[in-house]
Amino acid sequence: MGQLLRVNFKGTDYSFRVLGEPPLRREGSDIQISIGELTCTLCYQDRQWLERGEPALPGHELTQAIGNAIALRYRI
Repeated sequence: MGQLLRVNFKGTDYSFRVLGEPPLRREGSDIQISIGELTCTLCYQDRQWLERGEPALPGHELTQAIGNAIALRYRI
């Protein structure tokens, strides 16, 4: 498992982990994360972070915040 990362979104702290190897680049990479009991896959398309498959996270803004935190941590 990867390093535990945190993001504060609308006054609530969310802790998540990047599963697998850290991404090497932003575009075209699928990033699998574990947040609580949920596992979801994020991808970067058209200058925004999106979830692949059924949305597991509560809201698109949270997906953006988590994607941005990953991009800052891994400098992608």
